Amino acid sequence: MLDDILLFYTMRRLFAIQQLVLFLEFSSKRGDEYLFFPPDILEENEKIQEFYESYDAKRKARGLITKGVAPLKLKPFFTKRTYLTMKYGNLPMPANMAFCNDKMAVISWSDKPVGVLIKSKKIVEKQKEFFMSIWNAM
Repeated sequence: MLDDILLFYTMRRLFAIQQLVLFLEFSSKRGDEYLFFPPDILEENEKIQEFYESYDAKRKARGLITKGVAPLKLKPFFTKRTYLTMKYGNLPMPANMAFCNDKMAVISWSDKPVGVLIKSKKIVEKQKEFFMSIWNAM
């Protein structure tokens, strides 16, 4: 299977990111893992987490096992999102990344958000190993 890279960009603020999230989860099935490092943008955290919260019910309905690793200071944004399994810490960690099956999303939250979807079994396996090393260290 060939590796793919897709760029999601549009003048409409969230449309590109909505499409990227749908592509990331496309072809997932019950029991698949959805792993993520949330964004951490001081002025935008509440708005961004409200956006992602709207996808929690969809992931739950699909039966995805959703795990996140976040800085401790972001914990208040996740307390009511009981579907998620979260771990928090003060370790240095990346932000704005999610992994599902053989796909990885990297999102830049700005006035005009842009996202990159990478479909590569080898790249995603390494990133999942990295995620789990942080997960297990917490």
